[in-house]
Amino acid sequence: LSREIFTLSHEIKDIGALCGYDLASYFAESLRDYIEQTELNLQAQRVIIQAHIDALTVVSRQGLKTDGGDAAEELKHMVKIAIEKYR
Repeated sequence: LSREIFTLSHEIKDIGALCGYDLASYFAESLRDYIEQTELNLQAQRVIIQAHIDALTVVSRQGLKTDGGDAAEELKHMVKIAIEKYR
């Protein structure tokens, strides 16, 4: 499962960057890098993965493209808190 998430994250990162969805690309790259660097067997790690998925869902639903602005910074902050809390 972690390999599939890694691969999908990598593909989302590439496609997002190619199509001008910098914010989606940012979160997909963050998730990909996190999966690459950690074991995925703890509840805390699931929380971090879910934070990334939640951020990507908001990006998609709100049609956010750029990785700047208040909404983008709020989403980045949310994911950062999850990472720091459950690292």
